[in-house]
Amino acid sequence: MQAKQAQQERFRQRLEKLRREKAEQPERDEAVQPAESLAPGEEGFRKSLRKLEKKLAAQNERTAEEKRRSRQLALELKAARQAGYEARQQLADRERQCGELQRAAADMESSRQAYAEEAAASLREQLAHAEEQVEEQRLIQLFLQGTITELSHRQKKTEKRHQIELQRMESKTAASQKLLQQTLLHAMSIQPQRS
Repeated sequence: MQAKQAQQERFRQRLEKLRREKAEQPERDEAVQPAESLAPGEEGFRKSLRKLEKKLAAQNERTAEEKRRSRQLALELKAARQAGYEARQQLADRERQCGELQRAAADMESSRQAYAEEAAASLREQLAHAEEQVEEQRLIQLFLQGTITELSHRQKKTEKRHQIELQRMESKTAASQKLLQQTLLHAMSIQPQRS
C-alpha cells in the first residue's frame, strides 16, 4: 500500500513538473510563433491532463472507500469477538451456578425431611431455570461463533476485492503514465518542428 502511495506521489510530482515546463515553454516560444498556432496542441494536452487527474482522483476515492469498508468490518469483527468472549464468561458462570445448585439439590434430596422437601422443590425450580439459561447461553454462543465466522469471511472477501482493485488501479495508472509520456514526447517533438 505504501508503494502504491509512493508511486502516486511520484506521478503527481511528474505532472507538476510537466505543467511547470509546459507553462514556461509557451513564454519562451511566444516571440517565435503566434499564439494561435500553439493553442490546439496545448488544449489537447491540457484535456489529457485533466482526464488523467480525474481518473487518478476517482481511483483514490475508490481506494479510500475500500479502506473504510475494511476498517468497518474489522471493528464489527472485534465487537463480535468481544461479545463472544463475554458470552463464554456468562456461560461458565451459569454452568458453575448450575453445578452448585445441583450439589445443593442433591444434599437436600438426601435429607428427606419435610421442610427439606419444600426447599428441594424450590431448588429444583431454580435448577430448571438455571439449565434453561445455560441452554440460552449456549445458543447465543453458537450464534456469535457463526457471526464471527461470517464477519471473518466478509473481511477476507473485502480484502481480496480491495487487492484486485488495487492491482487494477496500478495497471491503469501505469498505462496512464505511459500515455502521458507519449503525449508529452509527441507534443515536444511537434514544438521544434513549428519553430
